[in-house]
Amino acid sequence: MDDACTADHPGRPGSLGTRPPVIALVGAAKHVFARDFAQRMADTPYGDVTLAHSANVLRWLHAGPVRPGALAARCDVSKQAISQQIQRLEAQGYVTTCPDPGDQRGRLVALTDRGRAAQDAVHDTFRRVEAAWAERLGAARYDDLRAALATLTGMPHDG
Repeated sequence: MDDACTADHPGRPGSLGTRPPVIALVGAAKHVFARDFAQRMADTPYGDVTLAHSANVLRWLHAGPVRPGALAARCDVSKQAISQQIQRLEAQGYVTTCPDPGDQRGRLVALTDRGRAAQDAVHDTFRRVEAAWAERLGAARYDDLRAALATLTGMPHDG
């Protein structure tokens, strides 16, 4: 048997020990947010809207119809993944698709009235989850968390 498989390696230089890497913490926080989001959305008439639907499709349609390829590019996901989400959201009555008047080969995705109402519920749910996190961490620590994440990602921070 190889000694490398059975040897104890505590305290190796560069080892994180029991301290989780930042990427693990960020990933776990995203999972907790998704769970909190789903639990709160379940209490609305739009409980079938997932965080992925919100992040990849609904959030980008507030200003009007958008091409599926543009959604995929904005979200850095595949066109196939966006297409599947659009099909599901269309079947649930949240979006509709129509030919692109500027390119008859293309199509546009637009919110329906139900989709606009779901988008409002999503925004409210985001506010409620973030408020709960701010209460749990304390306002100052929550603002510091937002500012740090904004700095690391290059995204804007509101203050």
